Amino acid sequence: ERRLNILWGLMKIEGFQGRNVSFQCSHRLAWAYDKYFCKDPCGSEKDRLATVKSGGRAESGRVTLVDSGDGSFTVTLSHLQLSDSHQKYWCGVDRPGLDTYTQIQLTFSVGWLNMVSIRGPGGASVRQPRLCQCAPGQLWLQCSLPSPV
Repeated sequence: ERRLNILWGLMKIEGFQGRNVSFQCSHRLAWAYDKYFCKDPCGSEKDRLATVKSGGRAESGRVTLVDSGDGSFTVTLSHLQLSDSHQKYWCGVDRPGLDTYTQIQLTFSVGWLNMVSIRGPGGASVRQPRLCQCAPGQLWLQCSLPSPV
């Protein structure tokens, strides 16, 4: 049985394949209620990926939820996979009567770390990581170099 729902907002989250991403979902007057993270259509218990009690912590597969006790909770998705970006997700609060939701739009790029040598102060060579990403379906590569020390 699907309950009545209230859409609270939309969050756009960006991450990298193989890495973790964390974000915070916040709902008003929700400190006493269970919170959950689910995949679309989020209409039943089987769609819930993890549920956390107020002030608690819950892990299920690659999903970790940490409830701050003030109406907000942090969601961490570990080891992002390409299939994760093809899903619609929701942060929900299990309220009597009407659950409230925030829609989560997850996008990410294929990325990796590459070690590069850069010249530091005084001409010393320093090896530091740079993050490279290649957007799916695109023929370009963007790398961000660390700032010199």
